Amino acid sequence: MLPARIFALILGIGILITTGVQSQSLNGAAEKPADGGKQPAVETPQTPSPPDKHGNPETRQAASLPAFMSLTEFSATMVGSMMGNIDETKVYRSGNLMRTEMPNMPLYYVTDLSAGGTYAVFPKKCGYSGAKVTYTFPFTFFRLDMKFERTPLGEEVVDGHHCHVERIVRTSEGGSVAKVKFWEADDLKGFPVKVEIEGGPRVITITYKNVKLERPDPAVFKHAANCGATPAPHR
Repeated sequence: MLPARIFALILGIGILITTGVQSQSLNGAAEKPADGGKQPAVETPQTPSPPDKHGNPETRQAASLPAFMSLTEFSATMVGSMMGNIDETKVYRSGNLMRTEMPNMPLYYVTDLSAGGTYAVFPKKCGYSGAKVTYTFPFTFFRLDMKFERTPLGEEVVDGHHCHVERIVRTSEGGSVAKVKFWEADDLKGFPVKVEIEGGPRVITITYKNVKLERPDPAVFKHAANCGATPAPHR
């Protein structure tokens, strides 16, 4: 049985306590596109779409977002993370649930992407935090309360996948700016097989391999029913 303080510390590893932490990791000064500004930027509308035929309000205009945002059933191996490490991590997504496995530890996280809470699951213990983990990025990058500008940067081949490349600049209501480049694979319905986070002391690169666009086994998202609330430590 893990001591409570050690368990709380491990639960906090990889968890984003606030969106401000993510913004700080991604902020950077404005810069010109690699093409010298010749290619047009596409601004993402922030006004919600009208209700659908069933009367349910649409929270986003799907056509204005990258194709991979519609991919909600997949598994892959993630290499690196926005923390700047180079470890390989298995990730799974089904609907709003995303499982991310902690490298070199008998631990996995199950995050509810809509509610934002995360369960940390050990073989004999489970904890809960009302935050997302870093390994869910970039699938937590797009939020309705932020403004996005998309700039196409051409086409490249990454690990055998023909990709369309684009830079997306995200601006929060408070004015903080995050800039990320995505290599979206044509043969994987736009899945971002490579991601670069710009603007910090160095460019952080994340890549994905062994991508399977199919529903994972529901068992990978299970956690104990009595998973206790364990606040993650601030850092």
